[in-house]
Amino acid sequence: MKDKEFLRLFELDCRYYDSEQREAEGIIRLSSPKGKTILDVGAGIGRLSFPLAKYAKKIVALDIDSRLKKFYEKHKPRNLVFIGESLESYSRKTKNKFDIILVVWAGFNPKFIKYLRKISHKNTLIITITGDKRSENHKLINQLFTNNYSVDNKKSKSVKLSELKLIRESRQVVNVTYPSEEEALNAIDADLRLWSNKKLEDSDKIKIMKSILKHKIKSQIKFKEIAVMKVFRFK
Repeated sequence: MKDKEFLRLFELDCRYYDSEQREAEGIIRLSSPKGKTILDVGAGIGRLSFPLAKYAKKIVALDIDSRLKKFYEKHKPRNLVFIGESLESYSRKTKNKFDIILVVWAGFNPKFIKYLRKISHKNTLIITITGDKRSENHKLINQLFTNNYSVDNKKSKSVKLSELKLIRESRQVVNVTYPSEEEALNAIDADLRLWSNKKLEDSDKIKIMKSILKHKIKSQIKFKEIAVMKVFRFK
């Protein structure tokens, strides 16, 4: 996939998710980020990094896909730095110790714990956000691609909790609001092409459109996601 098309799909995938920024508000409520340093692991196009940059002392937006750098070059605030590396690579090189580390909507591999410990101090907060089974948007896709696209995949559950102490937890209803059924279908198609390397067939589009229309409120399409927000600290 060419860089331009990759960035277009990525931006489309994020455009309608949580336009009210409830996840960012939840992070602010749970962690008080004013004047703190933040590492956003798997930052993507900075859906959380940019709004949190208004409060933080410094944010490092970390993503293994260096193609995203072009997006940050256009929109980067002074206190936000994009680094196109893996968490493993970055943790070995940096001397930074972060106050807050975000691992949002990413498969939480057990190896993450080792790398996160290297860049944490004794009071570092690690915040994870995942979906649950009631998330309407993901439920729709799971009905078609049960084995390949699931919010309840094994990677997301494989955290070594014995090394972490859960100190806060909340659930936040997040809206995914599309301006039309056509744009909803385009965004779902972008999601699948990016994260599952799948392209919707005509038969899939018909099934999805039927479900999309069930979520039509006046001229808009609205899905609800349940964002499970957890705050950990190393024991």
